[in-house]
Amino acid sequence: MNKLVPALPVFQAQPKLALIALMAAFFLLGNSNALAQAGSKESQKFLNYSQDARDTLIDAKSELASTMALYNSLIAGEAEKPESTYKKLVKALEKSEKVAGKTRDRVEKMQNQADTVFSAWTQELESYENEQLKELGMQRLDAAKQRYDVMIERMQSAGEAYRPLVSSLHDQIKFMGFDLSPEAMSALQGPAEELNAMSGELFARIDAVLDQEQQDEAAIADQDDVLVDQDDALAEQSE
Repeated sequence: MNKLVPALPVFQAQPKLALIALMAAFFLLGNSNALAQAGSKESQKFLNYSQDARDTLIDAKSELASTMALYNSLIAGEAEKPESTYKKLVKALEKSEKVAGKTRDRVEKMQNQADTVFSAWTQELESYENEQLKELGMQRLDAAKQRYDVMIERMQSAGEAYRPLVSSLHDQIKFMGFDLSPEAMSALQGPAEELNAMSGELFARIDAVLDQEQQDEAAIADQDDVLVDQDDALAEQSE
């Protein structure tokens, strides 16, 4: 299973689980009575870690957005007190990176727990004697893993856009540290355009993560009725 590359800031307005992959996995796990009982602790940890990751991801994007706002106010010459705004920018970037580090930690825990849950689910399925139920369970496990992998790939893509943005921001802040004059800000117009383009790309990739979440939510809702019907039919056959 893929591991997440450095921190990714993600924002979502509604207070629900951040990663649809986790929702999918837990929804499918919930339809497995044996694992729901034997692995409930691990499954709950899975959800708790995903919630923690969601909370820090929201903070990460918020902090980065605030940092970019301060930066752009200096570049545009809109800061009433450039020196004061510059100091705020330095602190904002430091805070943003701390939150990003916290996000990395939370997502890592979530990923490690995902491995534990998927492994437990696989072991449970291997114990089934009914081949039809085993096949159905494997299909659902594979579907959950696929959703999870798609989400991780999208998060990695956003993480790849995050790193060069922060690197460029560091360099430009150093440049500003020696000269905050209008001439210096004018000289930074080119790098500023590139930096804002990078931030736009980052947030576009974040939106792609959230769009996928919404699509998967709809897909899970559609699959719910189908899977329940399949379970009922197989349960009747096994009686």
